[in-house]
Amino acid sequence: MYKCIIPGLLGLFLLACSSEVDLGEWHSPPKLTLVGLISPDRPISVRLSATVPIIEKTFPVIENARIQLYENEALIGTMDYVSERNYTINYYPRAGQTYTIVAEADGFPVIKAVEILPANIEQIELGPISFQYPTGMLEDYIVGTAEFDLKDDSENTVNYYEMPFSSIYAVYSDAISYDKSRDFMRKESILFTNQTFAGTSMHFSIQTGFNYSPVPDFVNLTVRKVSPAYYAYKTTWYEHQYNQMAFNPDFLENLFLLNSSVNMYSNIENGYGIFASYAETVKVSER
Repeated sequence: MYKCIIPGLLGLFLLACSSEVDLGEWHSPPKLTLVGLISPDRPISVRLSATVPIIEKTFPVIENARIQLYENEALIGTMDYVSERNYTINYYPRAGQTYTIVAEADGFPVIKAVEILPANIEQIELGPISFQYPTGMLEDYIVGTAEFDLKDDSENTVNYYEMPFSSIYAVYSDAISYDKSRDFMRKESILFTNQTFAGTSMHFSIQTGFNYSPVPDFVNLTVRKVSPAYYAYKTTWYEHQYNQMAFNPDFLENLFLLNSSVNMYSNIENGYGIFASYAETVKVSER
């Protein structure tokens, strides 16, 4: 059997050929990209740029775009260009309202996005946070454990949550489906829904590590309630990072972890990006 396979492989190599492809001729017409994550506690701002061919390394700075903001179809105003790719308007979004953003710039199709801030987006109820330190070791880090309860406010509505973090190693809760083979990919936050605790409370245990002294005797915990668009965008973004093995130095040793390609979520008409909302609460653990 092997005597048949080896000549066949040699034949494939001998018949193989290569050709140069000009990728510059393949790219689609440029489109605007907009990223705006809005929150009731800050003025609305967005970042605007545009797509480029795959062989390009820098993204354009668009200073003369016209970006208009609407609340429930009523014009709020035109956003001001304030810095590289950043536009803002001195207006705070309100829960339960619908916001539409329309952006146009010379040489690009007009883009549009609509976002509804959930009426209960600011209703985040965290119980007291206990913090014990040390509770273990992980490599060069001394680990502490924070525990708390999160109360959900709706039995009949799907609520979406996010926990941003920088030094958290693990989160344990029945609300979160955790896959240890991919934990290392999720460096920015964890997203989950109220599917397992709608209208009730859920307990969370968080392990966080420190490699410096003096070690603090408290932790700050941030919990966000996010819109469906925010949740869809972030979850597909993390899947994309996972597929690209963005945080894995041993790429070639982990090819078996790769999934199929990911279609990034976007709610920008005629363009790319995301226009979504969130609200957050920050609480300090008891000392």
